[in-house]
Amino acid sequence: EDDIDEEIYQEEVFTKPSVTVQTIDLEQSIFDKLRYIGQYRKTYLLFDGGDDLYLIDQHAAMERIMYERISNSFIDNNEGCYDLLIPLTIEFSLKEKLLIMENKDKLSSLGITIDEFGNNVIIVRSIPLWIPNGNELEFIHDIIQHLIINEPINKSIMYDSLAKKLSCKQSIKAQMHIREDEVKTLLQDLDKCEMPYTCPHGRPTMIKFTKYEIEKLFKRVI
Repeated sequence: EDDIDEEIYQEEVFTKPSVTVQTIDLEQSIFDKLRYIGQYRKTYLLFDGGDDLYLIDQHAAMERIMYERISNSFIDNNEGCYDLLIPLTIEFSLKEKLLIMENKDKLSSLGITIDEFGNNVIIVRSIPLWIPNGNELEFIHDIIQHLIINEPINKSIMYDSLAKKLSCKQSIKAQMHIREDEVKTLLQDLDKCEMPYTCPHGRPTMIKFTKYEIEKLFKRVI
């Protein structure tokens, strides 16, 4: 009879936890009180925050750091455009190419000069100075894709779109080991961000469990 009661109790514990996971208050600064515990499944970083337990998504946190770093690097750029020493060639479907050529003047107003180059290829001869060095092809491709799907095209939208893409590519991924010294640097860099509690796509970078919520899971409190 005692064994049966124990099984019922265990089932209730694991199927009815009834707690709320909390995202972090944007007005609250908590980084200076976090003590690193370890890494869970090479994806989430665990921290002791006094009465609270904090989990940081390492990829989301790194995305936020890189996004703000890349976005800031885009701010101080000159107006104008320049001719490419080696023009870029980009291939599209015939339908896309026709649409692009119909909007040639719109691209020209942004400082992007294009011409036809073969059946399904366009050649980019000049680009604006505000496109970051090393990202010309990706940036131009993004601009043209916005044009194809009839989305607004301007410098700020393009910067934001590219910054989000680059921040994802340049961030540590899930399922990757991270050393304790790297965790310390990540936490320091995240603390310096203007919006440290969400990634560029709006997901939380960290969540917390309060002491009460944890004790409620273990039925230490009602």
